[in-house]
Amino acid sequence: MIEVNRVGARLAWLRHGKVPILSALGRGLLARPFPRRAIRRVLLAYIDDRLAYPQFHAWLHYGSRFARSGIHFRAMPFDALEPRRLPRKLDAVFVQSHAVFAGARHYVPSNDLETRLAALRKARPELSISYFDWFATCDLRFAGQVGPWVDAYVKKSLLRDRARYLDPAVGHTNLTDYFSARFGTENPPPNWTSHSPDILDRLALGPSFSTERTLLQRFEAADAPADGLRPIDLHARITTQGEPWYSAMRTEAAQVVARDLSDLSVAC
Repeated sequence: MIEVNRVGARLAWLRHGKVPILSALGRGLLARPFPRRAIRRVLLAYIDDRLAYPQFHAWLHYGSRFARSGIHFRAMPFDALEPRRLPRKLDAVFVQSHAVFAGARHYVPSNDLETRLAALRKARPELSISYFDWFATCDLRFAGQVGPWVDAYVKKSLLRDRARYLDPAVGHTNLTDYFSARFGTENPPPNWTSHSPDILDRLALGPSFSTERTLLQRFEAADAPADGLRPIDLHARITTQGEPWYSAMRTEAAQVVARDLSDLSVAC
């Protein structure tokens, strides 16, 4: 069976839109009508970003497997997410959104995120709406903007103790808070709004980088790494440039790697 969603995704994200004709063809395949006998219909509102893409890729990559259970996925760009453009029969919408760079490695959600979600909730109150925060850190930076409209807030990773999300953090992320205290560095103040406690009950863990296209291909390949002894003792690629807390964190990691490599050389 041809994986139409898989083909569409490859074309839509081909070199991140640098081949316009093929990208348009891919977007058309992803937005094709749902089958009439679908049991569940889920629409993915995606953005063209290599860090965000893995969150949705698995559902497109394994589309036929889901279809055998009656679950069908279709997709459209976030910029096209408007009530009038939605399929008439729809059960759920998974939403990603653009992030606007606000300086010093801090981002804020695009201005139209709240507007689009509010319009969607008003026009289609029966829909289940989930927001997919594609940033790698555990913080809930967009929860304050999307909280009134969504049924679930989905992250690539979550803190074990959810109550910690209610504690103020230096720099507003778990990483900046921890390493600022550890290394005594300064950080710019947070520039996204706080969230209400009720968002904690709606947190969900979703796909991460493990469902990125090239990784899935390796996992499925016959030459995928086998269990047991590995020939490489240590592999690392570490940059040490960035904000004070980031540079200190990475420099420490690089020093540990260098020490371990030295120990391995002596042992050999």
